[in-house]
Amino acid sequence: MADLSDKQIADGKRFIQALDEAGVVSSAALWFWSAPAKTWHYVLASPLVEPNQDMPVKIAAVLALMPPDFAVNRDNLKLYPPQAELVRNLQGLMQTGPGVSAIRMTGNVINGVRIEDAYVYRLNRRAG
Repeated sequence: MADLSDKQIADGKRFIQALDEAGVVSSAALWFWSAPAKTWHYVLASPLVEPNQDMPVKIAAVLALMPPDFAVNRDNLKLYPPQAELVRNLQGLMQTGPGVSAIRMTGNVINGVRIEDAYVYRLNRRAG
């Protein structure tokens, strides 16, 4: 497993803060290790996201404001609606407040699925 870098952690925090400042409501924001893909994904759940649709304009606008070497990008950003199974499972394991947290989850099992590693900024059932 590749380590999550300090830059990824800092940029992930910066991204969720920028989304908050832009008024983008979210119920989940975290780095998530994808064992099958062998890479880190930045998971964001927002009511703006609809399954099988393009990235919402408000989220794309915030992402476009980030510098070229920003750790969160279109390739690793995975968008989910708040009711997505992955999001609900993670929320069943942990809840944060509406602010920005910094919590590492390693080696957890949720509904029989192993979560290798995750770095959580936000996980709450109430978006916003």
